Parts: sequence; C-alpha cells; structure tokens
Amino acid sequence: MQLKSLKKVQKNNSVLNKKNSAEKKSDTKSYESLLKEVEILIKNLGYFPDKREIAQRLNIKGVKARQDLKSIIKSLKKDTLKKQSLRQRVFRIVEFDDANSPLVVAVSLGVEYAPNNLHKYTVSSSSIKQFQNAQVDDVFYGAVLPDQTVQFIRWDTKKDAKDLIYGLIAKNKDQVVFVPADRSDRNTYAIAYGEGDIEKSKLPLFATARVMQDQSLSVEIEKIIGDETKLYDFIIERRNLPRAFDQGILKSLEKEVVPPLGERKDLRQLPFVTIDGQDAKDFDDAVYAKMNPDVSWRLVVAIADVTHYLRSHPDLDKQAFERGNSIYFPGYVIPMLPEKLSNDLCSLKPQVDRAVLGADILVNKEGKKISHEFYSALIHSHARLTYKQVEQRMEGVTGHQIKNEALSAVDQLIGLHETLLKQRVNRGPLELESVELSFEFDKKGKVTGITNAPQLQSQQLIEEMMVLANQCAAETLSEAQLTIPYRIHEMPTAEKIHDFKQHLKSYQIKAGALTTPSGFNKILKSLDGHSLRSTIMDLCLRTQSKAVYFPSNQGHFGLNLSHYCHFTSPIRRYADVLVHRALYATISGNTKTFKMETDRHMKEWCDQLSELERRASQAEREVSDRLAAFFYAHKIGSVFKAVVSGISGAGIFVTLSDPELSGLVPMENLEDDYYILRKDPLHLKGRRRGRLYKIGQLLQVKLQEVDLARGRMNFSIDRPQEKTETKLKNPSSYKRAPKKKLPSTN
Repeated sequence: MQLKSLKKVQKNNSVLNKKNSAEKKSDTKSYESLLKEVEILIKNLGYFPDKREIAQRLNIKGVKARQDLKSIIKSLKKDTLKKQSLRQRVFRIVEFDDANSPLVVAVSLGVEYAPNNLHKYTVSSSSIKQFQNAQVDDVFYGAVLPDQTVQFIRWDTKKDAKDLIYGLIAKNKDQVVFVPADRSDRNTYAIAYGEGDIEKSKLPLFATARVMQDQSLSVEIEKIIGDETKLYDFIIERRNLPRAFDQGILKSLEKEVVPPLGERKDLRQLPFVTIDGQDAKDFDDAVYAKMNPDVSWRLVVAIADVTHYLRSHPDLDKQAFERGNSIYFPGYVIPMLPEKLSNDLCSLKPQVDRAVLGADILVNKEGKKISHEFYSALIHSHARLTYKQVEQRMEGVTGHQIKNEALSAVDQLIGLHETLLKQRVNRGPLELESVELSFEFDKKGKVTGITNAPQLQSQQLIEEMMVLANQCAAETLSEAQLTIPYRIHEMPTAEKIHDFKQHLKSYQIKAGALTTPSGFNKILKSLDGHSLRSTIMDLCLRTQSKAVYFPSNQGHFGLNLSHYCHFTSPIRRYADVLVHRALYATISGNTKTFKMETDRHMKEWCDQLSELERRASQAEREVSDRLAAFFYAHKIGSVFKAVVSGISGAGIFVTLSDPELSGLVPMENLEDDYYILRKDPLHLKGRRRGRLYKIGQLLQVKLQEVDLARGRMNFSIDRPQEKTETKLKNPSSYKRAPKKKLPSTN
C-alpha cells in the first residue's frame, strides 16, 4: 500500500492558530508518531482494521489522540481509493444482515440483477451512514478496501432518479394503486402515468413501474406482465432468472447422439430402474441391487454422464455454470441444461441406451459399506417407476401396476433398503422431517388446492442409496487429494444451541450435550406422540447451520458423515458436474491436470454455486408464498388451527397445520393488551392481563388480510368466547428482534 506523504497529511489535518505554534509542533510530532504506528500495524496485520481495533491494539486513549486517529484513518482510506481508482466497481445491495447492514455484490453496468461475482461484501464502517435509507437492489459505485470491505463512493444517479419496481396493480377501496413486491418497501404508490392501459376488470395484475423523480410516492407503469397465471413470468423477471438458451447452443446439440460402448462397461443387461415423482422428466439416477450368496449386497448407482456432452460444448458448459442449478416451481422447471440433454440424451429413460458414470458398491449384511469403485458405463433402464408405485409394493398393496419383469428388481431394492436402514440407525443422522406443499391447478393455471405432500418410504429408499453414493464419491476424491465442491454442514453455533436450550427449558424439557445429531434425536424421540413434537422439530431445524459448498472437506453434521459431496444429480446441479470431472480424472489417472485447472478457482466456484442455490431457494419460496396468497385471498374471515412458530417485535408468527403455511399475527391485531417482548426464552407478555404467547403454543387464528403483492397473510387471535377490549395504540414497549432465515441442512 502506498501512503500519503507526511507533508500532505499535515496540510489536511493540522490547521492551528499562529499563537499556538509551539503547541502545533508538539502535536504534529505526536500525530507523526501515531501515523507511523498505524502504518506499521496495518502492514503487520495484512488488512485494514476498523477504528476500534486500531485503538485497542495501540492502546490509544484520550480525546485528542482519538481525533487524530480518526483523521489518519480517513486520510489513509481516501489515499487507498485514489491509488485503486482503476479498480472502482459497481455494487448492488442483495440483502441486509441481522444488524441491518447491507451485503453487496459486484455487478456489471447495465445488468439489472445477476452479478458477475457473487461473493458478498460488507460495507466499510465509515460508509454505513450512506445506507440508512437504502433498499435491496440499490446500485452504487465503490471500491474494495484492503480489509475486503467496500468503501462507498457515490450512488448510481440513474438508479436514484427512476428506480424500477416490481409489484402488483390492485384496487384499494375506490382507487387503483401499485403495491411493491419487495417486503422491505412498505409503501403503496399512486399511479401517475400508465393507468389508461390497465384493464380494471382483470385486476390484480403483476407489473413493473418506475418511481416518479419529483413524486416519491407516485409511479409510472412501465409494463404489465399479467394476472396470477403469469406469476412465474413475474418471478423470473423480478429475480432475473435465466430463460431460453442461446439458439447457437441449441443448434449445436441437434446432431448429438448417445455415445457408443467403446471403453465403457456394458451394463445393459442389468435390470436398472428409475424411481421418481409422477411429473419428473429429468431422470438423473437409475439403481440396481442384488443380494450375493454370502448375504452381502451389490448396489450400482448409475448417474447420467452429463460431462460427456459438456466436454464438446464449452459455451453450454459456461451457461450451465452460470445457471448453477435447475429451479423448480410447481409444474414448471427452469432447467440448468437444455431439454435436448435434460429430458432426452442425459435422462435415463426406459428401454433406451444411456451413458452413465456408475458407483459400484459392496455392502455387508449389516448395511456397512465394504468397498466401492467408479467407472463409465452404458445402461438400458428396464422401467420408469414412481414413488407411489414402489410405496404400494413396500406396503404390500395390490394394484401398484409394476410390470412383472421389474418386480424382482424392485424387491431387491426394497431388501437392500431394509439392510441400509440398520447402518442408518448406527450412523445416527439428524432425524428431521420437512413438509413439502403440493399445489393443484385448473386449466387456466389458477390454484385450486394446497395440501401437504405425503412422506413416503420409497423416497427414503432412493435417498439412502444416493447418500451412500455421494459418500463414496467424497471418500474417493479426498483420498486422491483433489479439490472439489464438498457439501459441508457445520454443527450449530454455541449461540444457537443456547437459544434452543432456553426454549426447551421453558417447556421443562431437559437437553444433554448437543454436539452430535444423536443429542437432537433423543429430544425428538422423547416427544413421540406429543403435540409439541412438530414445534420442537421446527426449532431444531432452525438451530442448524446452513449446508454450503466448500473446497475442503469439513464433514456433514446433519448426515453424521466425515466425507460428503454431491454426485448424483448432474442434470440439475453444476456442483455434481465438477465432482464427475474429478472422478473421471481419478479413473484416467490425470489428476495433476485437474488440480492445475481447479485448485485456484474452486473457492470462488463454491461461493458462486452456494449463492445460486440460495437464489433458487428464494425464488421457489417466493412462488409458493404467492400461490398460497392467491388461494387464501378468498378465505378472509376463516378460522384455522395454528401453532406459534416465532416471536418478534412485529408480532406472533404462526404456522397452519394442513397445509403447513406461515403467517403473522401483527402487534396491532393483539387488541386486548399491551404486549412486551421478553427473551430467555423469547415470548410476549401482556402488561395488564399477563397473558403469554410463546413458541409452540397452539392457537386458533382468523385470517384478516392477504397481501398478494408480497405473498403474506395476517391473522388475528380467535377467541369467540371473549369480548374484545378497545384497541390500545402505539405501545412504547415494542422491541424488534432480528429476523432469522430458515436454514437448509442437506
């Protein structure tokens, strides 16, 4: 780092009266000494610490010394920005952390959302004040400081003047207004221009608008996207999700065919089957199992050989990496790969030859893996089965419609599954259950029903085999010392475990050590058949860390495995593609070339793939929330059974039972008392009546309001036997707690 000369620092920071010239020399000497100490500290640390850390490390005390330190830091950072002026970049705010500080990513000019570099930066402490009124998607110019924080330079003036907003045109009493989809924007905008193009009989309508420069709460409608049947188009555009592939890429795939046998193993006579959901088209995996005479088992997990096709299509490979994964909406997929590959050449469809990368695994009679190997092969799937069909066979139900030639293969898989469950019990992964929603639509695409999707044994059958294959891949590549995107899941933080135990304490539930999954499982096991079980399971899930991709092996806490990566879904996850390439490098003995190509970039790739996975999850959740909102908009006034799933200064978060949907009882809807937010454990307590609301409590709630634009539902507590007291306004004791996101653990 090149620093400003002492002469320039003195000129900027030492403006003293002539009468105090003697004092000036003394102060300048002190300033010069402090400047040198700060320079040496920064050089030794290798990064630019904040003012508090510098003061602590150099033991700086007194008002004058701290003022000098503030001046020195400002001067040094300004000089750093000047020296790095060629590296100024454009940044976009992507979210705010629990302390309401912005997290930003570097973007290219003219790009509405998708960043080129998805690494998240925090902003420098000296820049925080610039973001007091900022929102997600705001754009600014900045530079990365040596401590890897971003220094604010100036706002993107074009963005300031006319900001594009996504939202819903709706009726508000007798007026037509524009409601933003962004939950952080609580405004409702008047429509200044563009209202003439609105067909009011079709409201509400998804649209984009721009804030009028001289009228902060007025907008000009830019484009009408459509009614609720155009929700997917709205989310895709709002999130800047990928759409069609380049025509050149699609054309280049037209002549692609399944590769010949060549050096691949010929497994076409083995009765492989695929087991997937009813609507699935991209069949990543096929499985085959056979009991050996010594009661051990052979399992072959055959995974679509996506890398074979990407090898000769570098442009497609680049686009697949930029997409990161397929995104699944109810009845609709945004694929990572073109349909020519995802639904055809790579899809392990029945009765056709397909190229695969196989994991050939030997398991003993106790379900423990004895050995494994990987190789390329050609298979010929004998049947395309659904989870429902296999579930019926597992339960001994007739009418499963599995053809006789596939029955033996299915029965072998069921037998192996029973064996693998023994090892699962010994391994002791987290036994958490998550609920997926199932949506029904009419011919126009409007939601007609929502239910909790059933949890099937047949899904667990496939999951156990995929987990085993993923484990084998991670062990092989770890032994080969290759850098890959491991799937890691760290144990919960001490803070989260403390909060979890405090909640348990409030229910008189004792908890032992929670350093392994078995500690959590024991708590859940003790609640079998108890009404609190689902609530404690939800708290347990919220306590967990988020699973991410990482370039070195850290193990997987949730699965209780020392090695884990993603290998089994290369059609829909690019991380699996990288793992396949690493496996081929080990098979061919060409690991040196692979290491040269990947070691330098893997951390960046892992960060990007983790971020793209989060983007997909957010989009999928946004779709579900809005589909539910449109369905429940016709149920205002209905009463539902619910459980308290969270408490904050905003109110009581509740979860309905079936379907498992979330909503809020806002503070203003708690009209019978002033409620005070208390911690350890978190709860609300009425100031006068002393009524308590805590997590896990069963309630009856009445639907009061549905926010279609933001996909939210507000409720009130339903107590028909009580007379509601006069509403109490603006209690001064409300305190807000930071919002917590639900983590993913697999």
